[in-house]
Amino acid sequence: MSRGAHASRAQAPATHGLARFTLAGLLLAGGLGTWLMADPYRGMEAKATAWLADLVSTQPIWSAAEQPVIFVGRPVDLAFVITPSCSSMIVAVIFFVASGLLSFFGRRFRLRRILMAFAVAVVLALFINFARMILIVLASSEWSRQIGFQLSHEWLGSFLTVFGMAFALLVYLFLLARDRSPVASP
Repeated sequence: MSRGAHASRAQAPATHGLARFTLAGLLLAGGLGTWLMADPYRGMEAKATAWLADLVSTQPIWSAAEQPVIFVGRPVDLAFVITPSCSSMIVAVIFFVASGLLSFFGRRFRLRRILMAFAVAVVLALFINFARMILIVLASSEWSRQIGFQLSHEWLGSFLTVFGMAFALLVYLFLLARDRSPVASP
C-alpha cells in the first residue's frame, strides 16, 4: 500500500468524529433554541392553524401578531390560547435532543439516517398537532363551546395526540433501525 492510502485511512475516523460532533451540537442547539423560543414557536403554530382552519370554516378564523392565540369570528366569539402543553414544541425538542445524542453516541447509526428519521418524525408531529388544533377550533366554533370543545379537545384531540405521536415515534425508530450497519463515513 502506498503512503497516501494510509494517510487518508487515518483521517477518515477523525473527520467522521468531527461530523458526528458537529451534527450533535447543531441538533442539541436546535432543541435548546426551540425551547427558548417557545412563544414565537407557538405564535407560528397559531398563525398556521388559523390560516388552515379559515380555509374550511364558515366563520372567520385568524391570529394576531406573534401571540399564540387563535380567534374565531369578527367580533370575536371564541379565543384559543395555544399553551406549551398544546404545542408540538415539546415533541420537536425531544426529537432534537434524541437525534443529537444519537449523532454523538450512536456510532452504529449513519448520520444521514439520523437526520432523515429526525426530519420525518418532526414533520409528522407538526402535521398531527396541526390536525388536532384545527379539529378543536372547527368543532368548537361550529358545534358550541361546550360540546364541540369537550368532544374535540378532551376526547378526539387526546386520542389523535397519543396515537399520532406514538406513530411519529415508531416511524422515527423504524427509520433508524432500517440501517444499523457500522459505518466508516457520515
